[in-house]
Amino acid sequence: MDDNVKESRNAIWEDRIRDLIDSGKTQKIWCRDNGISESTLRYWLRKLRINPSEKSNNNDSCNSNGWLQLPEPGNRKSIR
Repeated sequence: MDDNVKESRNAIWEDRIRDLIDSGKTQKIWCRDNGISESTLRYWLRKLRINPSEKSNNNDSCNSNGWLQLPEPGNRKSIR
């Protein structure tokens, strides 16, 4: 797969995950409301290495709910 396609898909899912975080909804409800299967969301959380239930030791990267803060569009770094 072309690198641009991969980056585009990653960007789309980073935006979706940011929307989930901002919504304050549970994963189940957010998936239902957005027509996305929970297994697909879990796949992308794993692929982008985002664990919403685990707090990082670095408080700058997580909000008060323990979610990893994604970089702003245009400032993308590899999330590891």
